[in-house]
Amino acid sequence: MCNKALYHVDAAKRHGSDEAALIEALEVAVEMGGGPAIMYAGKALEAFRAL
Repeated sequence: MCNKALYHVDAAKRHGSDEAALIEALEVAVEMGGGPAIMYAGKALEAFRAL
């Protein structure tokens, strides 16, 4: 995962976002970004769970 995406996932967690909020944001990203966003959404969720 690129540093920019990891930065945002880490910041979301530090500011109190839970997994449900992240998933909701990822759903919007996938809806707006299409196929490429699906790949990054999975990586973002994996990083969030690892933090």
